[in-house]
Amino acid sequence: EEGLLSVDFTSLAGSTGPTKRLIHNQRCLPSSFSFVDNNLPPQLLETLRLYLSDDVDLYYEDPALPLEFLSAQNEHRTLSFVHHHLRLLLSRSPPSTPQHSHLLSSQAQLHIHSLPYLQQVPRRTALEERMEEESGSMRGLWEWGLLEGVQQKLRPATFKQTGRGLAATQSIEPNDVIISIPAKMIFSSASAELWWGKAVLEERGIQDDDSLAIMFAIHEWFWNKNSYWRPYWHSLPPPPPTALLLSQEDLESLSTSSLHHDLSSQISQVWSAYQELIPPLTRALPNEFPAEVYSWENFRAVRVAFDSRGFRLKLGGRERNCLLPLVDSLNTEGFSQIQGRGCLETLSEKPASCPQDEDRFVLRALGRVTEGDEVYLYYGAFSSEQLLKFYGFHLPHNPCDVFALDLDFEEDQVSPQQRSLLDRYRLGVRNFLRGEPSPIPWRLRALVGVLLATDQELDNVEAACQLSIASGRRAISELMVKDGVAQTISQALESVLSHLMETESCLSLPPPKDGTPMGLVRKHF
Repeated sequence: EEGLLSVDFTSLAGSTGPTKRLIHNQRCLPSSFSFVDNNLPPQLLETLRLYLSDDVDLYYEDPALPLEFLSAQNEHRTLSFVHHHLRLLLSRSPPSTPQHSHLLSSQAQLHIHSLPYLQQVPRRTALEERMEEESGSMRGLWEWGLLEGVQQKLRPATFKQTGRGLAATQSIEPNDVIISIPAKMIFSSASAELWWGKAVLEERGIQDDDSLAIMFAIHEWFWNKNSYWRPYWHSLPPPPPTALLLSQEDLESLSTSSLHHDLSSQISQVWSAYQELIPPLTRALPNEFPAEVYSWENFRAVRVAFDSRGFRLKLGGRERNCLLPLVDSLNTEGFSQIQGRGCLETLSEKPASCPQDEDRFVLRALGRVTEGDEVYLYYGAFSSEQLLKFYGFHLPHNPCDVFALDLDFEEDQVSPQQRSLLDRYRLGVRNFLRGEPSPIPWRLRALVGVLLATDQELDNVEAACQLSIASGRRAISELMVKDGVAQTISQALESVLSHLMETESCLSLPPPKDGTPMGLVRKHF
């Protein structure tokens, strides 16, 4: 057993819903894995892809096919998860042990698994010309970072497609630290507790983390000319056109769209939070909280900064919204060269100016990056509406655009035989369409086929199901070409088509083609 390392996912499997456990059993996936002969178990990745998938991924899972579709949808999440935990195991394993050498070999193999994913990362090279004012503010930010002990293999740059971003200053290898910043540079409610003092904050009645972070940010950004974070505030670009910055005229132009209610609600909620927090303080303590500094405009600007640039980190024993100077200059892409969204680490090698036991926020490479290429950070699985609301932009052909389609049918009109098939293949009222080019899902067509099937057809399917999952699926597939299936789905999707037309119009997308969500729906009808 020399060099044997077991990884047990029993607790992970036990904490998930019945659908994932059902798929786990149908696929005969193990719950524990062993690293033997320096091989990374392929089924380890498949199991993780399953348990890191979301409801929409599972909806598109086909019981008769491999988990390839799941792999394509959450590849980055899976690879980042394995990279992170292999690194944790390496840090706890003595270098002289066989387990350590197996883990090192597994890290190298994981890069090979990452290559198909990394080949999809868009390569964008920095432009040489830059706006003088912008480059000056960014230069001041990076000089401040270097003085404070930032380690990085990046530089600010301008790109034709994405504008301001960060480019690699050298070739970067898998697991390399791309950038790390000391914890003292992280701006959060913990910063306010450190600089203002907890006792003072309790006297002022400012206790929840989000309010505390916003109040302190207003003070440091708009009032304190000697703020430690002054280079950061000075470098921030004009705020993006998020929901909070929409004018009344803009909102009225969206009145026929499903976006109107969401955006109006967000603005109303933030305004209510401002009214509840700020005016009482400016009236009671005008010298500490002057009204002209703690204005609605400044409150809104800080809130937009946290919405569009913030990270969630565990500081002082709890999760907090944070601003990360330098790091938040990275642009987003669906395919990223970075492992996840980074984490706090204690690095063994740091600049001499930094305490050796100080935590740092670290971004590590998922794969190889070429010098001069733009480096991306995956913001998350956000729909176009979420991107517009919080970040002020949207992505055409966004794979995270998901449209829920509820097929309304009466339970008393479903026979016990139909109900048995619906439960067995997890065919329910709630269905999904993706915004990326993909066919009308098998599960949606199968649901309608079962509901329209005759008793004889249902008997044939039941008999096929007794043989195997695959044969049962083939029998259901015959129902999916039944007369009336396409017509029923077309009628159900009329409301979705209307929603897509409204959304695309509001997002100013180009005229629909086959690759757009609306073009996809038209293509199938």
